Amino acid sequence: QIDELLRLWRDNKRPSRKVRALAERHRQSIVDRMNAHRSTTKVLTRLIEACKEMTAGLPILEEMAGGETVN
Repeated sequence: QIDELLRLWRDNKRPSRKVRALAERHRQSIVDRMNAHRSTTKVLTRLIEACKEMTAGLPILEEMAGGETVN
């Protein structure tokens, strides 16, 4: 993205729509990563809450094992 921005910056005849399109793609990439982090945080919060009464942390281990029972 940096290379593309520099290329656009050097091009005096660049259409502003190209700069805008690049900025929109970058913004969407950030939003997508934020949503992925939110999902991960929700899962971890649920699993941590499920482990409050347990000493072995079994729900977290089961989730990491793909739902299999961990012994």
